[in-house]
Amino acid sequence: MRAAWLVFLILLTRAAPVSAQPDGAEAPDPNADPASSANGAEELAPENRAAAADCPAHCPAREGERDDRPPQDPLEGRRRGVEEDVVPDARGFSMALRVGWGIPQGDQQSGVDVEDRALGMAPIWLDLGYRVTKHVLVGVYAHYAFAFLTDCPVDGNCSASDVRFGLQAQWHFGGRQAVDHWIGLGTGFEIYDEEVQGITRRYTGFELANLQFGEDFSLGHRLGLGPFVSFSLGQFTHVEQSAGSQRVSDREIARKALHLWAVFGIRLSFGA
Repeated sequence: MRAAWLVFLILLTRAAPVSAQPDGAEAPDPNADPASSANGAEELAPENRAAAADCPAHCPAREGERDDRPPQDPLEGRRRGVEEDVVPDARGFSMALRVGWGIPQGDQQSGVDVEDRALGMAPIWLDLGYRVTKHVLVGVYAHYAFAFLTDCPVDGNCSASDVRFGLQAQWHFGGRQAVDHWIGLGTGFEIYDEEVQGITRRYTGFELANLQFGEDFSLGHRLGLGPFVSFSLGQFTHVEQSAGSQRVSDREIARKALHLWAVFGIRLSFGA
């Protein structure tokens, strides 16, 4: 009996150990290249397969790979793909240039009709603003207009101008990819100058309200072009008169009155 146990122990100690393999797993090939085996293991790793599935073509390029994505343009917005159009951001800076023709109504002061003194004006109007949401834009505006007087002498020694500037807000209702309908409301200051044969009068006051309506037709690349109309209600509070470089009078208007400029024109917009 002792001899049988001794033979069993000798056979057990000389037996070669066999490493355990998981069920269904294949034994490694002794002739395989270790480097290729490591790459294959990385490709088959579950975490690598999940990362590859979650990262489409727009994901950042991995180290050592070529990046064929189109560059991001801060002015043009973000690109969704190589073959797709630019998608403008909903918010951002915006600017616009307007030209048109203004028709006067009302009085410079009580008893002095604007229509009797000016035929109209041709404004150059600049808007600067920021689109805080997809529909709301806030900003500033400034306009310089060449005015045309009715009582200009035969020798043509006369000139007139109108300057307005202030704050405004605009509400945009359409998509910029097609037609953008908008309305605006502003308020600010107004300076009106007229010079006839060396005598200059300067009227200063407030632009109480500036109501605007317009449409921007998309030209692509964040450009828009379309008609607009604005109605500016103002009131002059001071008048200054000069002869050449010498000031003759500077007084507050005692009998103030309201006047209106109705401006029709076109607007070229750029930005958000």
